Formats: sequence, structure tokens, C-alpha cells
Amino acid sequence: SASSPNVQVPIVGRREELALLLRRWHFTQKWEGQTVIIVGEPGIGKSKLVHAALDKVADASVQICMQCSPYHLDSPLHPISACITANHSRLLKFMYPDEVEEITSYIKGEERPGAASRYSTPVGRRDYVFGLLASILMRVSELQPCIVLIEDAHWADPTTLQFIRHLSAINKTERIMVVVTARSVETGSASLRSTDATVLNLSRLPQSYCLSIIDRLSTSAPLSAWKRNIILDKADGIPLYIEELTKSFLAPDSQRSVPIPETLLDLLMAQLDRLG
Repeated sequence: SASSPNVQVPIVGRREELALLLRRWHFTQKWEGQTVIIVGEPGIGKSKLVHAALDKVADASVQICMQCSPYHLDSPLHPISACITANHSRLLKFMYPDEVEEITSYIKGEERPGAASRYSTPVGRRDYVFGLLASILMRVSELQPCIVLIEDAHWADPTTLQFIRHLSAINKTERIMVVVTARSVETGSASLRSTDATVLNLSRLPQSYCLSIIDRLSTSAPLSAWKRNIILDKADGIPLYIEELTKSFLAPDSQRSVPIPETLLDLLMAQLDRLG
């Protein structure tokens, strides 16, 4: 039913931001590569926005999606490694075997025979691998415009951050659009700032959009004004918190007297406890 906790709410209140992404994609299709950094706090809708854009251009693009992880902060190029090794990897099918070997050996910290003839320092080897990766993406984009998505770059390892900056510097005349999501453009000692990058800061939603999310989730089981006000007060304009708190009120056990989670993290942890 429409009041099921599993209902997915379409993106709400991000029309201008979505239009900006699609304009940048239009430039990319004309060999004017773009870099967009989508910035916002947890739950603000960074992933939802970018995936709404990806859905709209799915038939006209090759989409290579990478995910950063807090568990691999010390693993060089972890998002790229995971992308290459994933089943049915779109990136892998555009790579020659020697390129795969070179990149994976670098990621593992292994030396390859004859490597000294190509580079003499660790930085030289890193730059050589960056060049290989960029060439592979250019090869992809010659066939069809390409979107490279790196999600949660606040968890990116330093080498991945360096590669993002490298790719953003050389994609200006390519059909490659780089899209990065992060909680901040500053990540530890590194920075995602680029003179040519578009930084899209997502703000909290105004009340009218918050109410729209609640209404879409509870069409067949409208919530009382008291519960709606609690959601508005607790969620404070954070879309994911609005969705999850509304779903928690719609769940069968919401009829019982249970504490109302104070934060999005508390709410998600409570849901995990119920599942367990």
C-alpha cells in the first residue's frame, strides 16, 4: 500500500539543482567535460539527487559509479579497485589485460617486471597509473559520453582524492562528467576544490516540501497533526530523516509508546534493532 514503510518517495524540492546537473551534462555531451561536487550533511539527499539525474540520462551515457568507504581510508584507489573487480564491471570491459595488471599491482603495492623503465619514483608510478585510468575513461567517452560518479568522497583515501583532482583537470575537452558527493569539499588534509568545478551545496528543505514528503508516504493512512508536527520538528528539513521518521510512525509498532529518536542516526539504529 501507499503507506508501506518500503514506499520510495520521488525526489522533492530539488528542481533547480537537478536542472543544473542536466545543464552540465548537456555541456559534457558537446566535448566540454564538467566536474560537479554535491555537498551536504548526512541525509540531505545527495545520492537521491545524483541518481535522479543519472536516471534521466541513462540511455545517452555510460555511467561508472564508485563508492568510498570509511573502512578503506588507507587503501589506495579503493573505489576504483572495487569498481574494476565488481561483477559485470562497465569499466573493466574497456581495459586491456596489461592495464588491469598495472593498476591492480599498484593498488596492492606490488612491483611489476620492467616497471623501472616507465617510472623511477613512487610519485612517477602513481602518475603513470592516473594516466592509464584517464586514458581508459577517454576510450569509453569516445563511444558514448561518460559520467564518473564518486560517492561519499569524505571517506575517500588520499590517492583517490588526488585522482579526482587529476581527472577534473584533464576532462575539459572530453565527454567525461565527474560527479562527486561529499559532506564537505574539505576532507582532512586534502581538498576537493577545483577552480573549474561546480560546487552544489544542498540546504535543508523548507516546510512545504517536508509536508509533501510526509503526505506522499502516508496517502492511505494519514498521520495526525500531532505526529506531523513531531516529524517536522525532529527532522528539521533533512529529507532522509523525514522519510524514515514518517515510516516509523506508519509501522505497526508505532502504536506502542516508544521514545522518539532524537537524531537520524538514533532512528536508523532503532530500526536495525527491530530487524535484529
